Parts: sequence; C-alpha cells; structure tokens
Amino acid sequence: MKNSIFCNFARWLLLSLMIFILPSCLEPVVVPQVTVNEPIEVTSSVRPVMLKKVMVKIPRGTVIGQFKAGMFCEPIDNIKWQSGSLNWDVDDLSAVIREEFEAAGYKVLGESDSLFDDFRAAEADYYLGALITMIKYETCCFDGFAGDTSDGKGKAYVEVEWQVYSKRLRDVVLKLKSEGSVQDFNFQNADLLEPVRMAFGQAAHNLLAEKEFYDLFVLETDMVRQEFSPITIHVKPDAISTENDATSPVNKARLSVLTIYAGDFHGSGFVISQDGYVLTNQHVVNKAKTITAKTLTGRELLGEVIRVDRAKDVALIKLEKDIYEPLTIGNSSDLQAGTEVYSIGSPLLDKYGQSLSQGIVSGIQTENGNRYIQSDVSIHPGNSGGPLITVDGKVVGVAAMGVLTNEGLGVGINLFIPIEEAIKTLNLLPSNEKLSD
Repeated sequence: MKNSIFCNFARWLLLSLMIFILPSCLEPVVVPQVTVNEPIEVTSSVRPVMLKKVMVKIPRGTVIGQFKAGMFCEPIDNIKWQSGSLNWDVDDLSAVIREEFEAAGYKVLGESDSLFDDFRAAEADYYLGALITMIKYETCCFDGFAGDTSDGKGKAYVEVEWQVYSKRLRDVVLKLKSEGSVQDFNFQNADLLEPVRMAFGQAAHNLLAEKEFYDLFVLETDMVRQEFSPITIHVKPDAISTENDATSPVNKARLSVLTIYAGDFHGSGFVISQDGYVLTNQHVVNKAKTITAKTLTGRELLGEVIRVDRAKDVALIKLEKDIYEPLTIGNSSDLQAGTEVYSIGSPLLDKYGQSLSQGIVSGIQTENGNRYIQSDVSIHPGNSGGPLITVDGKVVGVAAMGVLTNEGLGVGINLFIPIEEAIKTLNLLPSNEKLSD
C-alpha cells in the first residue's frame, strides 16, 4: 500500500517537473458551453423516426482538443481526431439519439446492429442522419499521465448538422444545426470519449427544441383542423369523352395532368375545374406560395398555392387565367377490389412527365387516421399529387405515398387519397354551371 502511494506521488511529481521545466507551446483550445433547451412537448401523435447514419466530417488528424495533467492542468499533448488514443467508431451514437428521442415521446425505428432489412421502415416517412462538424475536447488527469482516467475531469463540445430525408421526394427536406456541451465531467475510470457522447446527446436534446423539426414530424390529426371558406369550382362532367377505344379516356386524361415545380422538388397535380384549380399533395408544394406547372405539351404555367391541409396532405393551386380542360370527378365508393385503375404523373425525373401506369384496386386502408385507396399501380417519388383514374377517365384518388423498405425499394403497396375526401377537406363546391367568359 505504501509502495503504491509512493509510486503515484512519484509519477505526479515527475509530471509536474516536466510541465514546469518544459513549458507548453500548444495553442489553447476553447470548449464552448451550450445552453440546454427543453424539447417541445409532444401532445399529439408524431411520425416515427428512422435512424440511418451518424458521420463525422472532421479530417483525420485534426486537432480537436488537449490532454492536460498535473495540479494546474497544464497542457501536455494535443488530441487529434481518429489518431492516437482517440480512435472512435461513431455507430454507438445511434443509441444516444434513441435515448433522447424516446425520452421526448418519439417512436424510433431501426437498430444500428441489425443484420437484415428492417421492414418497419415502411412506417417512416423520413430518415434521420447526423453529421458531426465540430468537436472540442479537453481532459485533465490530476494524479497520472495523459490517458489515465482513474482521477480527472473532462469537458467536450459537439456541433451537429441534422439532415431529414424524405422517402417520398427522395431528397433532403430539412437541415438544422444544434450544439451540445458537457463541463467538469468526472471520469472515475470512464473512457475518454464519454464527455463527447454526452455533448452529442445534448445536441440531440436541443434539436428536439426546434419547432421546424417538430412541425415536420407532428401529426395534426389530433389538432383542430383549419376551417376553409367554400370555393366553387366549375367542373365539366364530360371533360373526358368516351369513344369505342376503351383506352382513349385514359390517354386524354394525360392532357389534364401537370408536373408541379415548387422549390427544389417536383411532383404532380391535375386540373379539376375549367377555371384552373389544381389538386396536388401538401408535401409537393411544401411551404411554396407560387409554383410553376408544365403540361404534357411542354407549356409552362404559373400558379398560386391558395390553401393546404397538412393532415390530409392535400393542396389547392390556382393557375393563371385561361380556360382549362379538367378531369371528370368520380367517387371512390364505386371502387371494388380488382377494379382496373391507372396513375398518371412524373415519376423520379420530370422528363418522365405524364407517365401512365396500370394496376388494380387492392382495398381500402386506414393510416394515421386517414382513409386511403390501396393499389398495386406503380408510383414513385414525383408521382405524388397525380391522379388515380378509372378506365373511363374519372379521377377517384390523389397519389399520396408508396410503401418502401429500409433500402428504399417499393413493395407494391401504394396509397391514394379518395378524391371526394380531398375535395371535402379543401371545402370545394363542384358546380356544373357553364363558366362565364
């Protein structure tokens, strides 16, 4: 026992003499302190979060902090990212994210150690990734050399760029930054990276305080729905004529379908009235106030987003003044399992605008409190907002989503909002009266 005490004292004395005789020329490293913000309270249902990846965007060998030692915590060596004694696999940070999110009331999908595809990914509309862009770190060992954490303190700071990827749009729809820090962490034989993990956890905690993030995931079905004033739309019951060729109404329907450009994304929509009202998805227009629409013939039109309902995922656009050829409005109650249907839209790339796909009605499903037509008719990102039509050219649904696996592969389950529910949600009043010039 006496020998152990003597050895520890000797090591401390030698280290103190080295620091005194060889003053450090290392540049000081500042570890910022971050305010902790409380997550927005989850009072409604929220969309499940699918964790995908945690990455560090820091070049190998970058100085991120310092080892300090001795009574006065003098710097004795640099800490470099992914070199020396700080060589870290970041996969374990997924567990940190999960803990913070579940504590705040979120449902988290995905396991970092899963060997197989997770079909629960079909429940998620979004994937979440974290990109660590900055780490500042400091550790002080009082009674030993650098790396001995039996007695010492540490502090850490982490800056994270969070990215939310939409499976529907196949693109990043939200980027947010958050920070986290921990000060005066007592090691007590904990590993050297524990302060960094704790700082990362606080960054995840602070992300959940961001309203923009919360608004993306909250489901508004439990909230008071916005009441819209009625809008009369001048429909044309015989907008799609019927001929001996059974496919003619379907082909002619393509003339009423548009490729919608809103911000960095594109989707689909379709004309429902002679005076230029267009139906599409809310997630197609997102927060845009104006859009550009392209017809099958390549004509470009300007439009204004005049109302949206995020819970039902529908939006109404008013095109510039002109006379338009609308689709004939049908009713989803006429559908049965096995009914032949077609989807029209701009899948994946806008150059595939007004593409036609054929399938059948599989049934009626309810997801998150909303009723959907289920069909095996093929849809892809870009089809969102396009029409589901019958063989006689009547629109019975609005393309909403396709179920995907964890690897982004479709499984033949595609969902459409019933047309009458979209019209009712937006409070549209179809009129057969002739549109005045």
